[in-house]
Amino acid sequence: SMADIGTVKSKSTLVSQSGDLEGFTIGAGIQSEPMANGLDVRAEYAHTDFDSISVTTTSNGSASVTKTASAELTTLSVSVAKSF
Repeated sequence: SMADIGTVKSKSTLVSQSGDLEGFTIGAGIQSEPMANGLDVRAEYAHTDFDSISVTTTSNGSASVTKTASAELTTLSVSVAKSF
């Protein structure tokens, strides 16, 4: 998976920032057998783990400060489908 961070806004001087994120996605899903009324139920779980995000700033000539964070996305969906 990929994501674009864009521009970081700061009152300090921005020295550097992560621009793009890459990571992996893993997921699984299930679907029930169709019921008598033609409906079936589906469920899916997915997890994405991105690289770390890093931003380095300075303020009024002081020492630079680097802040780092990790990014993850987890989704769970349940749906009902109708067969025609």
